[in-house]
Amino acid sequence: SSIHTSLAKRNNVKTAFTSSSTLPILNLLSDSLTNALSQISTLHSEQKALQQNLASWRDTTQKLNKTIQSEKDLQFDLFLTLHNRAKQDLRRVKHQLKDAQQRNNSLLKQHQEQLQLLIKQKKHNQDGIIDREEEHDYVSYDPKEVELLAAGPVQTTQQKESKHLSVSSITKATAIQM
Repeated sequence: SSIHTSLAKRNNVKTAFTSSSTLPILNLLSDSLTNALSQISTLHSEQKALQQNLASWRDTTQKLNKTIQSEKDLQFDLFLTLHNRAKQDLRRVKHQLKDAQQRNNSLLKQHQEQLQLLIKQKKHNQDGIIDREEEHDYVSYDPKEVELLAAGPVQTTQQKESKHLSVSSITKATAIQM
């Protein structure tokens, strides 16, 4: 049935060209061909404009990629510089810390040795001290102070001299007993 319809259409076209009314059909075909050629020409010009835009965008993309890459390189260089400085500072601080620890250990060792020496000296001095208990029984006062206290309130010169002689004889007697 589709074969019959296509044959019928061909026959209709053949009869249209052979009939007396072929001029309007040719005009119609000519107009549609001109219209199609115009559309093709417009499409070609649009295609050229799009290709130029595409080339421009490619160029922009390449420039942008180069800029991005240079920024990445710069950032990486700055990072490496900062990283290397931080590592250098860390090494320096570790070295300073190690030196300080060594100095502290040395000082600690010296102080421990001095402390041990002081402890030994104190033990030695304590061993050498002899406590004589009999010395605790005798009280020694300053003789002048004893005289003044013994004199009491205001006294005459004669009384002071007589008391002075008696106090000095008491201290002499005490000293002899020792």
